[in-house]
Formats: sequence, structure tokens, C-alpha cells
Amino acid sequence: MGTEERNISERLADAVIAVLGFALAFMPLALWAAWSLTVYYWVLGTGTAAVAVIVVLSRVGSPEPVALPARRPRLSYEFITKLHHMIGKSKSAA
Repeated sequence: MGTEERNISERLADAVIAVLGFALAFMPLALWAAWSLTVYYWVLGTGTAAVAVIVVLSRVGSPEPVALPARRPRLSYEFITKLHHMIGKSKSAA
């Protein structure tokens, strides 16, 4: 599998995880609003399946570690001093 296909499959997996996570956010409301025991179990089963898919998709990701930048930019002493001064002023204003 080339990098382009892997990129597309990872993006698709991320999109599916996001959609399922959004659906899981509404699970408590859907369980509360279930008007019968059958609907309650359908919603519960759907939520369980969504969690299982999220677990599988998150485990099947690329085994290659993400490359970190070789070096972080260093902040100057003057910048840090100014930042501390600004934060000190904002705390005293509050």
C-alpha cells in the first residue's frame, strides 16, 4: 500500500471515528428518549457497535511513529520576560 492510499485510509478512519464519536455523544439522550424496550436495546446495541468500531479503527492505525521535528525553536530571554510581565498584569487586573 502506497503512502497516498495509506493517507486516504487514515483520513477515512479518522472521519469515521469522529462521526461515531459524535453519535456516541447523543447516546444518553437517545437512551433516555427511547419509548419502548425494543428501541432502548436497539440504541444500546448501536452504541456498543460504535464503540467496537472505534476501538478496532484506533488499533489498526499505522505502526510507524509520527516523526517529531528535530529541534524546537528556542525562545529568547526577552520574549519570556515580556510574556511573564503580560501575564502578571492580566492576573492583577482580574
